[in-house]
Parts: sequence; C-alpha cells; structure tokens
Amino acid sequence: MLVIRKGRVMDNEIASELFKILSDKTRLIIIEFLIHKDEVCACKLLELVDCNQSTLSHHMKVLVNSKLVIARKDWKWMHYSINYELLNDLFLFLKK
Repeated sequence: MLVIRKGRVMDNEIASELFKILSDKTRLIIIEFLIHKDEVCACKLLELVDCNQSTLSHHMKVLVNSKLVIARKDWKWMHYSINYELLNDLFLFLKK
C-alpha cells in the first residue's frame, strides 16, 4: 500500500503507484468529478458511478489511503475533496 508522508519528494515509485491507482476507470471518474467540486458527499458519488455502496467505499478507501482524496466525516456522512497539493506534485513530476 502506498503511504505518502508530508515532505516526501515525488519520485518514480510514488508516481507509479499513484498512476496505478488512477488507472481504474471508476476512480478516474471520481477524481475528475471531485476536481470540479469543492467537497462532495458519498451519496453524490454513488449516483455518479455505476457500483454499489461497498464497492464505492473500497474505491474511496484506496483514494484516501493514497492521499489523492481527503475525507471528512460529518455525523453519518462522508464528504470527499481533492488533495490539490499532491495532485500538483504529481503534475510537476510529469513536467520535469
């Protein structure tokens, strides 16, 4: 499992793991959707993707564990947003 710590420089290994995570069609759809929103409830993501709740939870766990997505719990609902800092680091890695 990919673990990114604050201050760690983006390298080939990290970038490769992030691209593996993003190679899944459902996760890519979720990332694309989140980029255009400030924060989204899991219920909205469930409407977006063609999967059941447990499958969505798995995809979100992968995205949150990779640090590409930030999760916030509000009572019984999970809200998700993009980690723009990590996404920017990945973009800058590609530009070098």
